[in-house]
Amino acid sequence: MSDDLKIALDEVSGAADCHLVLLDLTGSAGLEDDALRSVATFVAEVQRHPDRSTVVWDAGRHGLHLGADAMIMPGAPEWLFQAWLEGCARSGLLPLVFVHAHALTAHIAAALDRERGATTVPFPLLVELRRDADAAAEMFTAIRQLSVLRMVLGRRRADAGRAEGGDELVDACTSAAVLLAMTVLEAESLLDALTGLLNRRALGRDLPSALSAAERDHHDLSVVMIDIDGLKALNDIEGHGAGDGALRAFADAWRTQLRLGDDVYRVGGDEFVLLLHGVDSEEAQHVLHRAFDRTAQPFSWGVATFPGDGIDGSRLLDIADRRLIDRRTGRERRSAARPNTVPT
Repeated sequence: MSDDLKIALDEVSGAADCHLVLLDLTGSAGLEDDALRSVATFVAEVQRHPDRSTVVWDAGRHGLHLGADAMIMPGAPEWLFQAWLEGCARSGLLPLVFVHAHALTAHIAAALDRERGATTVPFPLLVELRRDADAAAEMFTAIRQLSVLRMVLGRRRADAGRAEGGDELVDACTSAAVLLAMTVLEAESLLDALTGLLNRRALGRDLPSALSAAERDHHDLSVVMIDIDGLKALNDIEGHGAGDGALRAFADAWRTQLRLGDDVYRVGGDEFVLLLHGVDSEEAQHVLHRAFDRTAQPFSWGVATFPGDGIDGSRLLDIADRRLIDRRTGRERRSAARPNTVPT
């Protein structure tokens, strides 16, 4: 691998008319240090000669921390990118949602230039989408923009009297963009939009597997139901903006207090669920008392623990919810008699 890489770098470095270089080392975890030094030296040399080279670089896995660099330099083919921009503008599809739109069109243009050719494109890199809109909107916009690119290529072929060229690359990019967007959509469907915590759907996915792991490894699993106290009153008095702020602060507090491997879910307006792995009921109570003292927003809770309280997820959630109601009722009674009572 090291010798092949050095030969390839030497050949590219000696090509005075080289205008596109695509380096994708994501599968090369075993590169020796001297090969990595060769790569770093090559990239530095390329960047000193911007008049003749374009680099798409992805080597973060190797610790070089050069990032993903997509630079279209003078002399690189611009016709396709400009035609794509104009076509999208006519269709009301600007701005382009692709992070590396320039590199994408440069690769396709180079592939159509049979004299120069191009290396195999790392499609997941070139079809990376910007994240300044929701994933669904990005997916549909990306597909429409790639359709415009396909039409631009078709007109170019017609003008040049060519029967084919470029469509397979655009189609591959379209497929990669769709798969990428679907992955993002799936991940976002498991998150609460306000707090960024996992949501009820994620809990339905995770609780059965957590119970299976607890049974297999013979350890406890505590399921905790939590309600924020006074959220409705906060919304009524100070407005929903204040309530949303309290929810985000509450979520952030739990992120900092849970151990790695434990999970917190927002499952309703002011309702949260914790999964505490390897924690019995008594230890769970200690965790919650400590959190109550450190969290600005007061809350009530109920705990049910596998296997002592049951082995079914729905039953554990139901028991935890009933205990939460009992705790809240008891707190309200004590608070009426002694204000500012710390929960027991």
